Amino acid sequence: MSAASFAGSYINNDAHTADETISMYAAGFDNSGNYLSDQSVDWTGGVSGNCVVGEISGNPIPTTSTVGINFDPTDIGSCTITADNGSGVTDTATVSLSHGAIAKFQVEVQGNPANVTAGTAFNVVVTALDADDNQVLTYTNPAGVTYTFTNTNGSSPEGQAPTGFTLSNSDFTNGQAIKNVTVYNAGTSFNVTVTETAGGSATGTTASTTAVIPNVLDHYETKTATGSFVADNSTTFGLTIEANDQWGNLTTNGIGNPISLSIQVTSDEAIAGTISSATGLSLGGASSQTFTGFTYGVSHGVKFIATDSGAVTTPDDGNRLTGTFTPHIDGLINYTLDTISDTTPQAGDVVTVVVHAKDNAGNDITGLETTLEGFTYLFASGSTDSPYSDSTVLPTNPLNFNGSGQATLSYQFFNDETFNISTLTIDNQVGETGAGGAGTINVDPNVHHHYANISSTTTPDSDAIDTFSADIRARDQYGNQVNVATTVGLSLNSLELNAGALGGTLAGITLTAGAATVSNLTYNAIGDFKLSISDGSISEIAARSVTYDPQIVEGSVQEYGISFSSPATAGSAFSVQVDAWDGAANTIPLGATLAPIISAREHYWVQGLNDSPEGDSPSPLEGVGNNASLTFNNSGIATTTITFVRAETLAIAGLDIQDNRATPVTGTSASSLTINPNSPHHIAFTGATTGVGDN
Repeated sequence: MSAASFAGSYINNDAHTADETISMYAAGFDNSGNYLSDQSVDWTGGVSGNCVVGEISGNPIPTTSTVGINFDPTDIGSCTITADNGSGVTDTATVSLSHGAIAKFQVEVQGNPANVTAGTAFNVVVTALDADDNQVLTYTNPAGVTYTFTNTNGSSPEGQAPTGFTLSNSDFTNGQAIKNVTVYNAGTSFNVTVTETAGGSATGTTASTTAVIPNVLDHYETKTATGSFVADNSTTFGLTIEANDQWGNLTTNGIGNPISLSIQVTSDEAIAGTISSATGLSLGGASSQTFTGFTYGVSHGVKFIATDSGAVTTPDDGNRLTGTFTPHIDGLINYTLDTISDTTPQAGDVVTVVVHAKDNAGNDITGLETTLEGFTYLFASGSTDSPYSDSTVLPTNPLNFNGSGQATLSYQFFNDETFNISTLTIDNQVGETGAGGAGTINVDPNVHHHYANISSTTTPDSDAIDTFSADIRARDQYGNQVNVATTVGLSLNSLELNAGALGGTLAGITLTAGAATVSNLTYNAIGDFKLSISDGSISEIAARSVTYDPQIVEGSVQEYGISFSSPATAGSAFSVQVDAWDGAANTIPLGATLAPIISAREHYWVQGLNDSPEGDSPSPLEGVGNNASLTFNNSGIATTTITFVRAETLAIAGLDIQDNRATPVTGTSASSLTINPNSPHHIAFTGATTGVGDN
């Protein structure tokens, strides 16, 4: 019974969970099934069946008092409980026990091997257990549970990360998940931890009983070096060689073959070299061995390759030790210039010069490398800019001998001249210097590119009286004069600032050896201008030619221009403008170049003006009379006023002016002028009839 005094229920095929405490009472009945009383019974028969781990607490010996028994099972399955009153009356009850709630995980390598091999897949089994280590069969796809599933082994030496270490609730079947995983890093132990990180609290870790061992021999690696890399075939250095599986773990699996050591040059040049004492090496039974006493005789960057007789070698994947050897050159005497690709290049061409490192017998010295920084070059001449300032390109550091004792220098010349490379000094920073041999390069102009007007022997006058000349040159694109015989013509360039007329020889100008001087040119306008030169196909580049600025000097005033608006009104002041002109009718900007004219008030007289009918006289030039004076401004213009008193028409040239110079300069108005009467003022009789009256 489950309670005392027949108050509980019969225990028969009851379902319980492991670790659940069950209270049991033995109730006595007569033959008719009537309850008599609780009985003292002997429980020494205990529990039988699948859950044999359980125990019964209480007094198992019959006594005078009735005692309840607590049954505490710990396993799962079907259990049979027997009660015996010592008088031949017995009875049994059956209890069905299931697992308890999940309390932890059991994590183990399937089969619990002593070790697994790096890079080889194996199974990790994760089992959900209750507190008494019963498998929780119902732990299947629990909703809302996430996990961490990690191992402590880490990535391999060559960076291969372990795979397969992910876990989700869908991986569990009947409380167990089996994961196929691979680790690549060899170590003494392999530990895996599984923990519920959300929705649960169970955890579990493998015991440190399984080790990860290296895989088979896959390649050799050169890892470390001792000593200095000096290319003298006498300075020794050492290397550490490792035997690795394909993941970079040290392995003794398959080693023991003889090993040879070779090099791979780290540049494109085919450099021959030998590592002494590089054969007959053996790692024996070890995974790593350091070898010493190597020498090498070529100054170059190399990689070391270890290869055994079974063709296992060092891969070209960055696991080769790189060595850059410091040059050590014996017997260096000088450097010589041996070959010039073109001794007569055109301006702008690239010329190469081969430099040789020589010993005292004139032999090229091998072993000079790109690592020799700090070479310097000195030239006696050959660095002059072209006329258009294109700078000659000279070699820069470093010289690259590439192990052959020969180096190539590249120059680009722009100026038409002779370049002398006879003074060439080189310092290789190891203490050896040398002077270069003789070498001369004669640079010719490039092809005819354009014309240029380079200078003017005289400055033109704006009145086309004084002549000027132009120096015309045929040039290449860098400004060097080109030796051509051709005929050109001159005209005004479109860049002139003031349009005018160009005079002189403008066509059929012959260039000899690319040059010509044209004299007796004239120009008749004020303002800057350029000449345009063309032979019909090749023209001038305006930016490469001179600009002419015509001069204006005192005495170049040739006439005065008089202008006014018409008509005028008698008796009213009338404005007159006087322009100072050169011989081509250009208004001369007086100012600084013609200061005497501005400061000396010139005198003028006016003719052609009549008095009015009533005798009023006109007021020529501000009413001062025929000796009035004008002052010109910086623009070469003077203004004055005249009061006209007679209504009349002044014909063209009716208004004249003349200055008072020793050789006077005159001016005439350029148009006629009509003078209208003023407004009515009075009535006047202009005549009378004389008669005699008869009275």
